[in-house]
Amino acid sequence: MSGSAGIFAFDAATLAPVWHVEPNADYVSLAVSPDGRFLFAAGTAGVDAAGRRSGQPASITVLDAGDGSTRLIAGQLGGGQITFTSSTLP
Repeated sequence: MSGSAGIFAFDAATLAPVWHVEPNADYVSLAVSPDGRFLFAAGTAGVDAAGRRSGQPASITVLDAGDGSTRLIAGQLGGGQITFTSSTLP
């Protein structure tokens, strides 16, 4: 396993980098809130941010889509895989 490089945000018009967030988990799924204000990142269970096998449970990290600041980390969500079924949450 290779782990996560974090999350990179780019300006849609110029493709210039806007922000980067270091990973706190091995992210496997991303989704945005309906209003575009928040980005949700699902971290896989059993693997740490570097991709090493661990006892780390699944997690969801919520970021401010404008500046990448962490708004919430919901950890300890169990050993099952969490993925978002759509790129935009309902």
